[in-house]
Amino acid sequence: MLAVTLGPSFPALFKTVYEPKFFEAQLSLSDKITAWRTQPVASLQLVTIVLLQSVTAEVMASVG
Repeated sequence: MLAVTLGPSFPALFKTVYEPKFFEAQLSLSDKITAWRTQPVASLQLVTIVLLQSVTAEVMASVG
């Protein structure tokens, strides 16, 4: 949430979590994902985020 509000103002600070193309209203969701995945760094970030969320969900399921 912090990246969404401060990302446009400080792009260098939030470069790993803020992608301006993702917030363009005229692009469809599939176009946004395609544009994001064509960038190697962003694609690596996407895989990292999904893996971390999977591990977090597994930990939360085993604890609670």
